[in-house]
Amino acid sequence: KAEPTSGNAPLTVQFTDKSTGGATMWKWDFGDGAMPMDVACSGGGCDNIANPVHTYLDPGTYTVTLTASNQDGCSDTETKKNYITVGAGSDGDIPLSAGWNFVSVPRKLEPGKDTGAILSNIDVKGHSVFQYDESKHVWNIMNSASPIRPLEAFWIYSAKADAIPVTFDKNPVQTPPTRTLKKGWNGIGFTGLTPIEAKYTLLSVQNQWVNCIGYNAGAQRYHDMIIKGSNDQTLLEPYMGYWLYMNAEGILAANAA
Repeated sequence: KAEPTSGNAPLTVQFTDKSTGGATMWKWDFGDGAMPMDVACSGGGCDNIANPVHTYLDPGTYTVTLTASNQDGCSDTETKKNYITVGAGSDGDIPLSAGWNFVSVPRKLEPGKDTGAILSNIDVKGHSVFQYDESKHVWNIMNSASPIRPLEAFWIYSAKADAIPVTFDKNPVQTPPTRTLKKGWNGIGFTGLTPIEAKYTLLSVQNQWVNCIGYNAGAQRYHDMIIKGSNDQTLLEPYMGYWLYMNAEGILAANAA
């Protein structure tokens, strides 16, 4: 028996020997090339040896084999094919509160994991996921094929406190993302994994931005308005979305790739 039998790497699995016949020796093959565990003991106090914990470090599907033997020389082998499934681990999670959330990704996502499909496990209670198009002044409804990019924010409803796992693009040669903002209100994303003061986050549009405001998902209300030159030392946070008012068109640059 194994618990759990699936999950993302690194995946730690508790194995439990369910054999009968008074086994005193166990040989485990976890299927990932790790050294099988051979343990012999006699007397009491060895049940824990029969129930190893093993951590799978790499994604894949693994076959597990156990050979259990007793002192009389009797042995039995059981193989469970494709028993453990390990997925690729995420690099982080977009935290969600119960209710509406205004969120963004802090970096470019890995190709193939950079669309609305990553939202499929969130219970949205029938609500659509929205993104604002400031060029047309309309709300777009996102679907599984909609791109999710840095510097862009979107609204998502969650029935409970939850998280969206994200995997970042590992390409070492990347052009830092930029985005053209229009005059008026723009929904923007925060880039980077460390909070940064608004005046530095928005340095690339310092001559165009006027006001900025984020959404407190926990309280289901907006934060206090950030005003340039007044309280622009306020920190902007990773994974958050913000409304930014521009007095003219400008190009917003990312804080990090």
